Amino acid sequence: MLKNALLYITRKKTKFIIILLMFIVILVSIYSCLVINSFNEKLEQNIYNASNSSIILEANNGDTFKLDIAKNISSIRGVEKYNYEYEKIAKLEKGDVIKENQKIEVNDIPEDYKNVIKIYGVTDSKVINEFVSEAFNIVKGRHIEKNDVNKIVIHEQLAKKNGYDIGSKILVKKLNNNNSKDQANGENNNIEYEVVGIFSGKKEEKYTGLTSDYTENMAFADYSSVKEKEEKVNRIVYFVSDPKKIDKVIEDIKKTGINTEEISISKNTKGFDDTISSITSMKGIILIITYSVVLGSIIILSMILILWIRERIHEIGILLSIGVRRYKIMAQFILELTYISIPSIIITIIVRK
Repeated sequence: MLKNALLYITRKKTKFIIILLMFIVILVSIYSCLVINSFNEKLEQNIYNASNSSIILEANNGDTFKLDIAKNISSIRGVEKYNYEYEKIAKLEKGDVIKENQKIEVNDIPEDYKNVIKIYGVTDSKVINEFVSEAFNIVKGRHIEKNDVNKIVIHEQLAKKNGYDIGSKILVKKLNNNNSKDQANGENNNIEYEVVGIFSGKKEEKYTGLTSDYTENMAFADYSSVKEKEEKVNRIVYFVSDPKKIDKVIEDIKKTGINTEEISISKNTKGFDDTISSITSMKGIILIITYSVVLGSIIILSMILILWIRERIHEIGILLSIGVRRYKIMAQFILELTYISIPSIIITIIVRK
């Protein structure tokens, strides 16, 4: 049967070439659909990883809250990482802030509040919304990282005005955020920071009359140096490993006993939702095309086999009359298709590469 199958396809060269080409077209079509589907799967996974889907904890009154209220949340299953955020106004010592084009002028400002910047104490600056959305971009150096101590990232305009560069030292004095003339305590609030990064960009600004209102006077520092003795935060952002399970993570957070009357819990999945809908639609279309190609291939191959067998009724009759078993005749037909499929698979692999 092996020999007979090989002899048949070598004798019927035209039929062999036609069926070979059909096999190649079918295999390439199916392979292309599978490749596109695999690409979509990887793209979806990359979107999961880069979507920055998060759960945000903030005080309902817009003020700060104690960090120990939420310390157990980071161990909840599904929480991948977190970022503490705490805002602080600080006077820039031995340097000048950006003051041009002030939108609001306030006359009765204490001396300490006339040359101020706003420092955001964070655990990891690269996950801040402004950096994720690329409203801000690091142009030199690096981001604030979890284990940093007394490190700071400043705006390029502030750096240019004062001649700061990576490694420069900046002396600031932490102040109350309420513009009070009295300090929070009698402690020394002076901190010397080392510049580890310089960023560019602009964000929407709210004007109160202080120089800290301007984007150019913003800075990001490690949370450990900005926080007060009693650890407080303005907000905590928890990033989830799977955006699809974010509601389950929120339920688990509420079970920790957190007071939702004082602290609001919200989710941020906009980046994920906007992108994943288009990917899902594309996956559906590719799946329909794949099923259509497979079904069409089955129909075409079935018709070819039926026509092939009908053309060989006389040959089958002769084989049966000389005592050849039916299963051997069927085995020969299958072997013929196998011989044709082998070069078609090889050609498909070459085309794929």
